[in-house]
Amino acid sequence: MHLIPMELRETFNSRVTIPLQWRQHQSLQAARMLQENYEGFILKVGPQQSTGFEVYLAEINSFMECAVLTTAQQLPEWAKVENREDYIKKEHQMSWKLRVYSEPKGVGLCTWSLLTLTQPMELPTYPLPPTIPRSHHCRICCIIKPSEVPAHYANVLAELVPKYFNQSAFHMVLGAVSKTTQLLKLKWDHIFYTGNGTVTCIITVAARHLTPVTLKLAGKSPVIIGPNFNSPNTCGGDSLSGLLLVAKRIFWGKTSNAGQICVAPDYILLVTGNKGAGNVNGTENGSMNGHKTKEESEEGFKQASRESFLSDQPGPLSDSSPSYPKIINFTHFSCLSSLFSRSRGRIVCDGESNERTCRLEPTVLFDVVEDGSFMQGENFGPVLPVLEVVTVEDAIEFVRSEEGRWRASLCIVDDGEFKQKGLLADWMLFRCGSICSDELLEHANLHWRMASVG
Repeated sequence: MHLIPMELRETFNSRVTIPLQWRQHQSLQAARMLQENYEGFILKVGPQQSTGFEVYLAEINSFMECAVLTTAQQLPEWAKVENREDYIKKEHQMSWKLRVYSEPKGVGLCTWSLLTLTQPMELPTYPLPPTIPRSHHCRICCIIKPSEVPAHYANVLAELVPKYFNQSAFHMVLGAVSKTTQLLKLKWDHIFYTGNGTVTCIITVAARHLTPVTLKLAGKSPVIIGPNFNSPNTCGGDSLSGLLLVAKRIFWGKTSNAGQICVAPDYILLVTGNKGAGNVNGTENGSMNGHKTKEESEEGFKQASRESFLSDQPGPLSDSSPSYPKIINFTHFSCLSSLFSRSRGRIVCDGESNERTCRLEPTVLFDVVEDGSFMQGENFGPVLPVLEVVTVEDAIEFVRSEEGRWRASLCIVDDGEFKQKGLLADWMLFRCGSICSDELLEHANLHWRMASVG
């Protein structure tokens, strides 16, 4: 194992990777690999988890954009020498030529944890181009250690990478936790890790060599639904249609890849405006100032489930279902099932499940408690816990008070309440990695920096 990093470092020290043309060629090879083999990826990866169309749209197409548009085209701009003479303020330094040079970092390790269930193609392949998008620092030589959970994809990748990339600069390593442990004991110039928050071992090992670490960790992504979507003055006086429209859009985000996307809606904070309603600030049902009762809110989600999902399915969730993705494997399917058995929430949209095919329909839970099973970690599945709060301020306070939980992104379905109170003007109120208003998933952009708060 220790010979592989030595070979990569020898390649890096030879300076063969320095020319921009070499790096651009390797980036274009990444796009070429998928372009020439996308049918094989769809055949081998699609049946295991997603549908062929979704594999191409959400993973293959986005990675080709990453490799070609982001890396190959923008690399000359990233590598350009920056003139920083305007930083010079002292008189005796006026003749200095202050420049910043962006150079390749060296040999890196890109590893994914056991819990990498989201987009099994997209996450492991982004670091394949010799520069990682969203970063100006080039890794150039690296070992790719994908998660063993989507084994079907890891095997395909291990077969193709040597055919398209310079083997002295890029190397694939397959294996479980023990293999990752061995790799972490070696010296690296940079470590890129994607997975859950249990990263103590990685930070500890990296500290021994003062190795920089880039972490892409799991996080909760709440959705706050404003109170006026719960009132009769929404959508021409129909108290249900406003919430129904919102619920249908949330179902779209939650059913993409069967909810196995890191920025998919994780749970809902439903602002009721009812002082007696809500499991966060109250326990009794009631109606106040024209706002709907809990039963009416539940009916909105039930109807949204029927109209946005069930009507598109030709029949039971079997192998013949043409459009709905699977849970990635039986282990994770069993994990979701155990969360249901431990949950104290009340199921209002009881989604059908098929253990044989690892498929689970969207399921909505009301009366969820803050410390419930689905509120502890990142919710990787088509399950929507709904917590009720009285005011938008209560919703903000709940998001901010989630101690120990990474807050990846927040979606606000604004009905005018947030804007009227000036809450959208102060994004620092929310303490999240990213915030968007009236959008789902679209804020996940490979050209922007990753962020999270925890």
